[in-house]
Amino acid sequence: MRFIPLRRHLVGSAAVSIVLLAACDSTPTQPETNAVVSRSDPAANISGDFDQYFNDLTDRSVSLGCEDGSASENVVLRGGIIERFRYVQLPTGTVVTRHESWPEGLWGIGLETGQEYDVTFLVQAHDSYADRGIMGHSREVWELRNRTTKALYHLTYAVRYVMDEDRNLVVHRWRERVACR
Repeated sequence: MRFIPLRRHLVGSAAVSIVLLAACDSTPTQPETNAVVSRSDPAANISGDFDQYFNDLTDRSVSLGCEDGSASENVVLRGGIIERFRYVQLPTGTVVTRHESWPEGLWGIGLETGQEYDVTFLVQAHDSYADRGIMGHSREVWELRNRTTKALYHLTYAVRYVMDEDRNLVVHRWRERVACR
């Protein structure tokens, strides 16, 4: 698998100090109690970063099963997916991560029939890490649609989990859904 970095961006965790040389005596020294702090506010001590890559899936193959035991033909992929990984660290120390992916020119060719397929691959994951525990969820979707016959093969896999402060698994739920038509 080949990862090609597309972009890297720092959202400002470094302490940036702005010194005002001339200030009025009437300027308040404390923030208002109803002030709203944005995620990108350096004064809020919130840091974050994200990486984005193109993941080339060319020459990989995929086949999706159906509820009745049948399956799609093996499909050799062309194109790839864009993957984005983000994290934000809050002033409390909690780290929030997000992983997303989506297709970029992704399609395939059936090995048995030579017919073309539209291919969808999506990932959405969100996790939160703190001293008091970890929680997260993810959802992955694969879909193959034959361009000629319009046959559809679909797989969705979802997971939700919670761990306590000792990293013991408290909740673990998963669901798999397949659809073929």
